Amino acid sequence: MLTLLLSMLVRGQTHPRGSVVKKIKVSGDTIQVDSTSINPNFFEVYDAGQTRIGTDQYEVDFSNAKLRLNFPETFKGTFITVVYLPYSDFMTRYYTAFDPGLIVPRVTNESRLYSAQSKTGKKYLKPFEGLHTSGSLSRGVTLGNNQDAVVNSNFNLQIEGMLSEKVGIRASITDNEIPLQSGGFTQRLDEFDRVFIELFSDKWSLTAGDVDLIDTDSYLMRFQK
Repeated sequence: MLTLLLSMLVRGQTHPRGSVVKKIKVSGDTIQVDSTSINPNFFEVYDAGQTRIGTDQYEVDFSNAKLRLNFPETFKGTFITVVYLPYSDFMTRYYTAFDPGLIVPRVTNESRLYSAQSKTGKKYLKPFEGLHTSGSLSRGVTLGNNQDAVVNSNFNLQIEGMLSEKVGIRASITDNEIPLQSGGFTQRLDEFDRVFIELFSDKWSLTAGDVDLIDTDSYLMRFQK
């Protein structure tokens, strides 16, 4: 209600919608108009007789909302009326990403410690974490009529799973050694008897290993006809 009455007293001037009218007693050369920055697009000052004061008699710091009178002795002890346009509330509101109360100005033994942890951290895929293997390894001894003995070995391995987030693998590897070689186990991939490996993704697949192509009799008969 006070703001409305002051607006009517300022000689019926037309002010922008949303403008603020304040009546302030002059006690020095600098007056704090508001606690936040004010809009520089509109600012007027009136003396005690509601006569508009010229802009040559004062300076305004709009960022700090301060009014500085060039001749403060002229208005000292009297009331002046300031009409200004404030910024929207969301423009002058204080925003912060963290609570300022959590900031420790000086580290002491009694300082409270805080830590922030993210629950949605990126999960890194461990190498060969998604592979599943199964198979068998057997050893045997064969005895002959001449009291001789032969040691044989049989190895069978199946692999299936994901090598990475987008690449999967299927593999079947078998190896038979009759007799068992003196050098021990097979160590190179090309030394295995049977190898089948398939790498695949959403858009491609690659198959490698031992492949047998057999022409059946039915196929040959159809071809001859």
